[in-house]
This record gives sequence, C-alpha cells and structure tokens, in this order.
Amino acid sequence: MNVIYGPSNTGKTWILKTLDYALGADPDKLPITESMGYTHVRLTIKTARGLVQLTRPIGTGHNTLEVSSTDPHVPVSRCKARGRTKTTPTVADVLLWLIGFDHPEEYKLLASADLKTQGLTWRTFWHLLFANEGRIGSEKSILLNPDSNSPLPAQTALTALINGVNYAKYAEEENVKAKKLKTKTIVEYLRPQPAQIDTRIQDIEKILTATSEEQLVAKINQFSVEAQAVSQQLDQHTARSQQLMQEISSVNASLAEIQMLRSQCEDLGTSYRAKIERLEFIEAGHELTDRHPAPANCPVCGQAVPEDAQEHFTPTTQAEKRVLVQRLAGLEDTLVGLAKEEQPLLAKRDTLRQEATRVAVFIAKKLQPRFIELKQQIADYKATIELKTEREQLLERKKDIEDEIRQKEAIKIDKPDLGVERILPEEFWGIFSGYLLNTLGAFAYPDLKEAYLSKETFDAVVNKKTKKDQGHGYRSLINTGMLLSLRDFFASIHSKHNPSLLIIDKPLVGFDDPQENPDLKIYYDKIPEAVYEYFTLYQGKGQIIIVDNPKTMADISIIQNKANIIRFTKKINEGRYGFLVGLTDTDIISTPANEETESPHAE
Repeated sequence: MNVIYGPSNTGKTWILKTLDYALGADPDKLPITESMGYTHVRLTIKTARGLVQLTRPIGTGHNTLEVSSTDPHVPVSRCKARGRTKTTPTVADVLLWLIGFDHPEEYKLLASADLKTQGLTWRTFWHLLFANEGRIGSEKSILLNPDSNSPLPAQTALTALINGVNYAKYAEEENVKAKKLKTKTIVEYLRPQPAQIDTRIQDIEKILTATSEEQLVAKINQFSVEAQAVSQQLDQHTARSQQLMQEISSVNASLAEIQMLRSQCEDLGTSYRAKIERLEFIEAGHELTDRHPAPANCPVCGQAVPEDAQEHFTPTTQAEKRVLVQRLAGLEDTLVGLAKEEQPLLAKRDTLRQEATRVAVFIAKKLQPRFIELKQQIADYKATIELKTEREQLLERKKDIEDEIRQKEAIKIDKPDLGVERILPEEFWGIFSGYLLNTLGAFAYPDLKEAYLSKETFDAVVNKKTKKDQGHGYRSLINTGMLLSLRDFFASIHSKHNPSLLIIDKPLVGFDDPQENPDLKIYYDKIPEAVYEYFTLYQGKGQIIIVDNPKTMADISIIQNKANIIRFTKKINEGRYGFLVGLTDTDIISTPANEETESPHAE
C-alpha cells in the first residue's frame, strides 16, 4: 500500500499522470517536459516471476518503450505505447501478458448493440483500476467507462477479466444483419424449387397415364425373354469365333512350316546348280589341255621330258556332277510336293477367314446392338415404373420446402439480449454484492442494512437508495467501496484474471464539507479512520495506491508503519517538496529547455 498525501497543488497527481504516461497515455497528458531536465519515465513492475521495467522517453513523438524483463511471460525488448505491429506488441499487450492473457491481440469486446467489436486493451478496463477525484464522487456507475457512449465495452471487458470470454465468435454468430441476410439467401434459393418440382411431377404424370403399370411389366417380361435368347446366341457365336481363330492359327502354322521347307529347298537347289556349273567349267578346261599338252622340263637337268614319259591324271568331275544332278532333281520333286500340300491349306484358311468375318459381323451388327437395345428398353420401362415412387418423393419434398419457406419468412430476428445480467456471470452479482456489503460495513457506513449491485443501473444500491440520492461524500464512500469490492472479486477464485492494482485519488472527497447534523458528524469523523484501517488490513490482494488530502483522510498515525507513506509539502525542509526530486516550482519555471539535472529519469 502506498499513500501519497499533502495539500492541494503540491504535485500529487503528477505521480498518477506519469504512471498513466508509462502505460501508454498521450504525451500531452504528461506534465513533465524535457525542459525540466528529465528525459525518460521508467516504471518497474514486480511480479511473482520476476521484474519488468518499462522505459519511455519524454516528449512528443516517442511511441516506443524499452522493455527489460526477467519475467518469462514478457519475452520482448521493446513495445509500442499505441499501435501494435506484427513484430512489436503494445504496452497494453505486455500488461495483459502479465495477468494471464497469452494472445491479447485475438480478444474482442462488444463495442455497441449492433455487435460491432473492438480489441481488448489495458485501457478498456483502466477505469476499474484507477479513479481520479472527478470520478470517485460521481453519481454515475464507477464500473462504467466515462469516456464511452456504450456500457458494453466496459461490461464485456469485465467479463473477459472474470472468465476469459472472447466475444469475437459471439459477435459473428449473433449478428442480426448477417442472420437476416442468411435467412433471405436461403429463402431466395428455395423459392423457385416448388415450381421446378411441379414441372417434373407433371412430366411424370404424363408418362404414367400413357401406359399402365401392367403393360409395362408385360413389356419388361417380353424383352427379358428375348434378351436372354440373344445373350445365348452371343455366347454361341462368340465361342464359334474363338474356335475359328484357333483353327486359322493352326493352318497358319502349317503354311509357315511349308514355306520354311520350300525356302530351304530353293536355297539348296541354288547351291547345287552353282556347283554343277563349276564342274562343267572344269571339264571344258580338261578337254582343251588334252588336245594341246604343255611341254614339261626335267627339274634336274632341264631337258624336255617326252610326252609318253609325262604323268596324266584322270579327272573325277563327271562322277561328282552326276551326283549333284540327281540331288537337284530330288529337290525339284520335293518342291512340287510342297506346292501340292500348300494349296488345300490356303483354301481352308480362306474358308475359315470368311466364316470368322461373318460371325464377327453378325455379333457386332446384329446380336450386340439388339442386346443393348433390349437392356435399355427394360431399364426404361423399369424407370417408368419407378417414376411413381419418384412422384411421391417429389410431392413430399415440395411440401417440406414450402414449409421451410413459411418458417423462414415467419422468423423474427431480434437483436440479441445484451442486458448486463446476460453478459456477466450469474454468480458475479451475489458474490460482488456480498463483498460490497462487507466493505461498506467495515467503512462504518451509517445504519447499513443492505447493499447490492443493481442489474438495472449497474450501480450500487445502499439501504434502498441510489447514489443520486446520496451526498457527495457518501457517493465517494460507496464508489470507493465498489472498487475495493471488485478488487476482492478479482483476487478470489471466481476470477480468471487479476490486474492486482487499484489507484484512487481522494477516496473520501466530499467528507471535508461541513456537517451540521451532530449525529451524522460522528460518522464523518469515524468513517475516514475505518476506511484507512480497511486499506491497511487488506493489502494482500494487490497493490493499492491512495492519493489524498489531509482534509478528507484519517489521521496519518493510524497507518504509520503499515504503508509506504509519501508526504508532499511544497516546503524545502519539511517532507517532500514535490514529485520531481530537487526541483521547486521556481526551478521548474526557470529551467532552460536544454539543461539537464543530475537525475534524468522520473521513476
């Protein structure tokens, strides 16, 4: 718990504005400028897992923050004050990571009753964590964002904190315009179908009235018998065709064998004729040499050898020639025999081929077309019989479509019920009201009998009175009690996410107004002490920062040593002069723009 107190205009709110700047506020909302000698704002956040330090430069145009983190939930080194990119998150994303939103960029809230959506950011529920002096005494609900025209962003942001609801899918499914368009599209698609079905039914009825079902059955039976006979003929002729092909193949094999033998004989005859011609040439040569013998000389003495002394050789060509002539004659007889054997085979093959052609033509031109025709006629007649069933199905389908069209056209698509009691969990109302009653009781609220959160106004009702019926001081007291009750709820097992932070500027503003009723004056004196005692007793539910004025707060001794107390005095030798260390109002006014102090960071 941190208590920053002091008289008005001592710089207490500068702390809150500086904190707001570190969390992404616009530069023009920061009262500190570079001319005061400070260049950066540094915010350190201690978590259960480590430390996160955010550093943002002071001045316009500085949208990037440096991030130093030992918390594994924050794995980045920089972030943006505004404007998330694909690679750089915003400071709001960093804060949402710390409280358990792993992918905050995917979360959507309802922005308006027509189901438009907006992103979940830290700013969408900042009003639940920070109340300045103007809001804490307001007649309006402290749970609603004063800067929004619709309560839905605040209410759906609260629901997102409580149970992690993402409204992206809900907005898509419940969009009234989309539902109407979908219904209209379906009706337009269905509307012409009954007429199309009627046309088909009329065609069917024409066919059904032209021929009776008995006639159709008789035709089917007749064609089935004929189809069976044609099928048998197909089988017989197909078998005959296969037999003919086998016989033709056998004849072709015999003819091929004859052709091979003829070729061999012709080759051998050619060889015999060539040899006979060679032998005849040799015989002619011998006859010439016999008539004109050649002189012979002795190889020893060189003298001529007498003719009667020369050796003569009897040629064998005539005997060899006779053998070849006999063989050639045998080959010619064989060729004549092969020719006689070939002729009946050729005739048989021609006959087989002609029959095979007739069978194939009969199958292709007569049997197969007739069989296909019969099958198609049988199928057509069966389909005609089945038209009766189709007609009944079409009549049923037509009725279903017409019923669906009437139902779709009769549907009244209303806007979804976006009442706060439908948005927030049912258990929230009772639990929160219990916290509120206990908190106001601890605050010593006068004659407290009941306190609850109204579903109609989304605001507190205390002793059957709304805040509009309360004075300024009691409105502040009730609003402070509501924020503390919400803090209790966030810290309980009933909430998925806990921001663990609450900042209130002057929680009892209005209690410095004069109270003339002596009975009520007792409460005016007692309530501040009870409130601050409550602050100190329940510090374990998250950090709480109180900014206050001595006029409205309890005696400081009540919280002495129970909180971190910072006193602003605007006096140099007493307490703390102001927010900026070592600077007085005179220093701030007179410091040149380019002069820096020894402490360049506001932390």
